[in-house]
Amino acid sequence: MSDLLDATAVEDPEPYFSSLRPHSSYPCSSEPSTSDGNNNAKGTPRFISTPVRTSTSTTGNKLLIAEDVVGFTGGSSVYRVDWALKNGNVPDNQRHVAVESRSHGDTKHSFNAIGDAVGPGLIQVWRLDVKANTNTSTGKETSTARKKQKTKGRQQSSTSRVDSGITQASMVLGLAHNAKHCFDVKWKKQLNQSTASKSLGDLAVALGNGRVEVWRVPLIGEGDTPLTAPQTQVSNKTPVIVTCAPTFTGVAPKNVGVPLCLDWANHAPFERLVAGTSSGAVVLWTVLLTVDSTSKSNDVQLPVLQIASTGCPQRCVKWAPVDETSKNNSYDSSFLLMSGGHGMTSPVIYDTRDPFNPVCGRRSGNEAAFGGSNTVLACDWTHNGAVCSGADTGQTNVHDFFHDERFSNPRGDVAPRIGVRAIDNEKDMAENTVEVICVDGAGSTGNAANNSNTSRKSLTNNPSLRVDVGAVWSVDSKPTGKKSITSLLVSGTGRAGVRTAIVACGNGLRKGKVIAKARKRALPVDFGFIGGTAVFLKQKGGNGRADGASYDGLGDDSSAEDDAPVTPDNPDGTPEATEIVPVTDVSMLLRDATAKRETLFDTHNVLVVPASRGASGVATVKTNQPSKFFETQKHVTFAPVRSAVWLDSSVPVADDSNNCWCVWGDDSGFLRFQRLDGEAVARSAEDIAETETNN
Repeated sequence: MSDLLDATAVEDPEPYFSSLRPHSSYPCSSEPSTSDGNNNAKGTPRFISTPVRTSTSTTGNKLLIAEDVVGFTGGSSVYRVDWALKNGNVPDNQRHVAVESRSHGDTKHSFNAIGDAVGPGLIQVWRLDVKANTNTSTGKETSTARKKQKTKGRQQSSTSRVDSGITQASMVLGLAHNAKHCFDVKWKKQLNQSTASKSLGDLAVALGNGRVEVWRVPLIGEGDTPLTAPQTQVSNKTPVIVTCAPTFTGVAPKNVGVPLCLDWANHAPFERLVAGTSSGAVVLWTVLLTVDSTSKSNDVQLPVLQIASTGCPQRCVKWAPVDETSKNNSYDSSFLLMSGGHGMTSPVIYDTRDPFNPVCGRRSGNEAAFGGSNTVLACDWTHNGAVCSGADTGQTNVHDFFHDERFSNPRGDVAPRIGVRAIDNEKDMAENTVEVICVDGAGSTGNAANNSNTSRKSLTNNPSLRVDVGAVWSVDSKPTGKKSITSLLVSGTGRAGVRTAIVACGNGLRKGKVIAKARKRALPVDFGFIGGTAVFLKQKGGNGRADGASYDGLGDDSSAEDDAPVTPDNPDGTPEATEIVPVTDVSMLLRDATAKRETLFDTHNVLVVPASRGASGVATVKTNQPSKFFETQKHVTFAPVRSAVWLDSSVPVADDSNNCWCVWGDDSGFLRFQRLDGEAVARSAEDIAETETNN
């Protein structure tokens, strides 16, 4: 086995797997995996992956999915994912992801119990193994190719490239701890060269017990990975499970709460680690890791600086991107960071040299950053200094706090600039509409590929069936080109799956007329669906309740009446006066709402299957389930996606068009790896930039 550095192998991993299922409820792949067409009826085994069929063409939004792989974490909700840095000692076709998944019964993250979690917890480290790609063109070559294609017509449809081999993902390492869960996981943005041959990097974790620890994660070699069993059966082997001795341990003062979100500095000194806390503070530690990997830190350290005290829990924190070519140290953006949280309409930006004075944000009137009932759940910087944020209202906004200070309009560009713009969803793609393509296995071989008996059905979920309001839980940005004015956004939502869009903000945000022109050309300026996990609910009795009542009023008791029996003492049937004790405990109210939902639906007999962007532009599920499964009324929803992250988010798409990967996880326990066609992204970005300047 590889050198585990200061980690210790766990002899009995069973306590860490007790809440995980051995396989998903239903098969994820639409391709039969056995000769009898059984298609892995027990579902995808945990800790390994299966490919998802992609569409080679699409209408509307021109962004294409070139590769799609789904893995199963064991059924727990995936709360956080983060890519490890590229390590020169790892093959070029392999990348690693840290995954924090949380048991559905874990309620120690509620604010009345926050920081008190104790029990077995496991952070999963997955490896994406990308098979050989036949297209190895450079950014310069693809740019030339795009210019040639423009001469043949801009509206020519695109097709994704065909890669040799099959891309796979599997869990190769488990990081065990005794804090039940983590609030955030972040890899340090600089490798320790002295241990790079033995380590994936330094991982900061905000543990459920209130501590922040940094672990040096061992590098697991090919021979240490036991997940080699075929996907038609559950492997009797388990990944390597270790406990890592912390090289750093930090805590926040009691008056500022428990760290909820983390971020490492983007620029030297890389040892700066910031956290947003449950009481509204942003604190900073200087993490001095020793060169000797065997050294352990038993000293608990307090922050060296408190940067903000907003009074409301902070849910996201990000350091500003740094322009390496800048020579003006007086305005060095390596000192800038932003945070967002409860009671905020936008993130705010701080300078660590003047910690209690926000340097910019939405300032006045209804646009003030602080105040109101909104919550900023996610935020990120674009490469050119704009800010994107996701809110609990389901809205994704792009903010340009510097739109008045940006350079003058290029010649011929007279469109006015604005400070904030909402990114809409594609109008042709309803939030909860799913097209099901069913291939009946009526043939003797059961091979769906040889059977043309297909059926289609569109299903739409009633929003009243959901407790989730459809928040935007995650947002991440990636530049489309080195000097481009456009950025590629990915958004993870509560009930609309994962969506992408391209936003132009390098010359300032434009008003609606410019966006309308881009929409007419079918350019991806609105969020288009690229993936999600569709959950199909089966109504009891076929039509809902046994009495035939409508489900539209679920959660709304305004029309209900308490009928009292007519008696001699009560001839009018007036309800007897009884003392009503209101329920104030939120967890009890949530249980009641869930119970009402379960009275209408057989929640234990559902189909959970990956959905992708289909040729029609809507979410599409391709399955070998017989069409009769959908003959009775079904309702569909998407599992909430709490974290979606680009691979190498600072690297422009045009510089590495074959590695436009994003990873995301959802509440059904699935981990999804999707690669966008980089050339289609770059081509669309060029068209959007041209539309924005010709107005």
